Amino acid sequence: MIFRARWLLVAAVAACAALVAGLGVAPAAPAAATKRFRGPDRVAVLVLENRSYGEVIGNMNAPYLNGLARRYALATRYYAIAHPSLPNYIALTGGSTFEIEGNCNRCDTSSPNIVGQLDAVGLSWKAYFEDLTSNGRPGTPTALYNPHYNPFVYYEAVRSTVLGRSRIVDFDELRHDLSQGRLPRFSWIAPGVRHDGHNSSLRAADR
Repeated sequence: MIFRARWLLVAAVAACAALVAGLGVAPAAPAAATKRFRGPDRVAVLVLENRSYGEVIGNMNAPYLNGLARRYALATRYYAIAHPSLPNYIALTGGSTFEIEGNCNRCDTSSPNIVGQLDAVGLSWKAYFEDLTSNGRPGTPTALYNPHYNPFVYYEAVRSTVLGRSRIVDFDELRHDLSQGRLPRFSWIAPGVRHDGHNSSLRAADR
């Protein structure tokens, strides 16, 4: 990848739990704190593919990911809820699979989702996808980009508006926003299939 993942802001698991509250995701009760947690200014969710806990944690081919796990937080009881990929991505962003059971190209949902909640309270967001081919209706996977890893184009409320589509962008815009220090309050960052661990080595996903 041209830019390094080290440039990305990484937030603790507690911060992500705060953003998805109310979507059917039940975060664990907070531990006793010695000082008040103000909350993050920004949250970035970096999504990789098809690697188990045992394949990543402790693996010398993933030094950066293991460094994040040691320095920040590690969710040891977070599990996929379906197979293949798309229902899990829908659940991540909507709190439910909404009866989407497979990697479909023509299915969609009118259900609420996390970015709708962000819009409702005036918080900025973007979804960045490497090698993005379309921010409209899901299409056919290519050698570089798989729409099944892009849950946002399956939400009618996002895909059907010019504003919603304008927030589903490629990595050129990610590089620009990083260089200008202008990441939105919530970023979803998904490498393409060459770098997400699905069709690539773990070392490639860790770079």
